[in-house]
Amino acid sequence: MLISAVQQSNDLAAVHLGVKFSCRFTLKEVQERWYALLYDPQISKIAIEAMRTLPPGVVTMALNNALWSVEEEAVLARIPSTDAGHLETFQSLLKAHPSVFHACRTPTSLHHHWVLMGHYKLLNNQKIELIPPGDTVVNFTDAEDQLNDSELVKQRDVRETALEQELMASERQVKREITRMEEEIPRWRTIIDTGAPPEFGAGVYAILKGKVVEFMMTSHSVTLGRNSAAGQVDFDLSLEAPAFKISRRQVSSGR
Repeated sequence: MLISAVQQSNDLAAVHLGVKFSCRFTLKEVQERWYALLYDPQISKIAIEAMRTLPPGVVTMALNNALWSVEEEAVLARIPSTDAGHLETFQSLLKAHPSVFHACRTPTSLHHHWVLMGHYKLLNNQKIELIPPGDTVVNFTDAEDQLNDSELVKQRDVRETALEQELMASERQVKREITRMEEEIPRWRTIIDTGAPPEFGAGVYAILKGKVVEFMMTSHSVTLGRNSAAGQVDFDLSLEAPAFKISRRQVSSGR
């Protein structure tokens, strides 16, 4: 696309302004790329190989979007704006000026560009209307300055009001949650302070509670396991559940 555009315009500045590349490049970057293609053999070779591998459709699209040269527009400008603009007219132009028009130009593309030139008063029979003395042209910057500032302020106020309302609603929700938690503190404190004391009787040091039985530790040293013919333990875990995986003397605890 860069090569085709430069061949058409012979002007890198025009290429930078008129060609839409895959991403935004500065004029300096376009110039550096063009000079590299011209004078760096390695980059030039890589670029040629890459272009050879491009699908035909991509190549055709790039060539069809080539910039219009000054010579091409000069020939098109000869067709007056009063012309009917039939495709036969532009077909005749292609035949009459094969060395002027790009190889990918078609009667349809010539017609479209001619219409565009007529829109901007670029045809030879068109005259640019001069501004009467005393009249002023409002450019884009002046139009921006004439915007109704009050409307802009109003829109900003609406956005800020919506944001403030959302923040206030979120703040109220957080405060309600904090208040609820503060109200629950005395309740939990009462439950903790007045909780039922452990059911320890006289001489009971600890209680081992299961789902079925409770084992009360009445001495400083106890053994846990399962009873067998070989011996007895203080806490027979087979009373709680099947204990075939429990050793006969699983745990011994004491001073």
